[in-house]
Amino acid sequence: MAVNSTSYDYFFNPRVVFGPGSTAKLPEIIAGMGDNILILTGVSSFKKSVLRDNLYKDLEKRSVKYFEIEVGGEPTTSIVDESADYYRKRIVNTVVSIGGGSVLDAGKAVSGMIPQQGSVVDYIEGAKRHNGVKVPFIAVPTTSGTGSEATKNAVLTRPAANGLEGFKKSLRHDNLVPDVALIDPLLTIECPPEITAACGMDALTQLIESFVSAESSFLSDAFALKGLELHAGKALFQACTDRPDDINIRSGLAYAAYLSGSSLANAGLGAVHGLAGIIGGAFEIPHGTICASLLSKVTEYNIGKLFSGSDHASSRGLEKYSAAGFTLSGRTPSDIKTGCLLLINYLNELTSSLNIPEISDFRLKKNDIEFIAGKAENKNNPVRLGRDDFLKILSA
Repeated sequence: MAVNSTSYDYFFNPRVVFGPGSTAKLPEIIAGMGDNILILTGVSSFKKSVLRDNLYKDLEKRSVKYFEIEVGGEPTTSIVDESADYYRKRIVNTVVSIGGGSVLDAGKAVSGMIPQQGSVVDYIEGAKRHNGVKVPFIAVPTTSGTGSEATKNAVLTRPAANGLEGFKKSLRHDNLVPDVALIDPLLTIECPPEITAACGMDALTQLIESFVSAESSFLSDAFALKGLELHAGKALFQACTDRPDDINIRSGLAYAAYLSGSSLANAGLGAVHGLAGIIGGAFEIPHGTICASLLSKVTEYNIGKLFSGSDHASSRGLEKYSAAGFTLSGRTPSDIKTGCLLLINYLNELTSSLNIPEISDFRLKKNDIEFIAGKAENKNNPVRLGRDDFLKILSA
């Protein structure tokens, strides 16, 4: 199978702690990094868990002072600005996020903005360039989806208001990769089926898009392909239905999510996320839901465009899509066309079995679709798409 190049820079977390029960190591890790910490959590699950009480008791025994912020919904630029300004004055020396992708992104952005001046919008919009200086950051995911525990960017939203256009964009720098990613699959077992499904489809999207990316490498391919292996055999469907407590399945999905974050951070993403960023910035539709509803359609459209091409890039893209199809279906590799059809069928069946909402369910109007198509980005999609292509995909 062809790969894009043999030359690459690859960014990893300095430390990854993985395994069921690994949260027991968290107090010691925190105490080794700082004695005045900020902890960001979700608004419900962590508050009700035994982990919260045990963690705080252990930190108090170690004379670690802590502050806590609850993050509800997707993080906004204003939350990051307010938090960074407040805790900058309290000389916080470590930031910890325990939660889903939104909580991790919020913590990552706050850790990156505490040492800076001004609004995070200045760094997102390009008026200022982030210098990479941050407060040490620990990421503890409680869902298996975004892979934010492995990435160098924090996705933030600015709602449209006061004449300003809304957006969903990233604060990014190579140094923003979490210093420690602590991944305990036990934390994902209580995740409701609908969230497990949306997060799992987000990770699957990231694995496929980074695998076929025009900027992929030997290493990102290895990570993405291993993540796809872990999604094979209807693992996500089982986690959402009859085997939600199966720690082996949950561990596989948690590992796949981490691999999706690492591979996307280095290879980039494609047209699904090029559309999702615009849709999510303009409409209150969950990111995982957007990716899940678009993945099969964008994949099928890309494959059709690649089959109509005759260059090396088309051949390479089809080989990759075919390999993903054989991997996910568990079938023995044969010809490229069969592998591509297996992939399309797998994605359609999975989306249907998980009852993922369609974009049409959110009642977007014709002018909404035209707006999205005009703003959508190609990113590192294996075939170049334009406004007319995005219109066809959205109309489907």
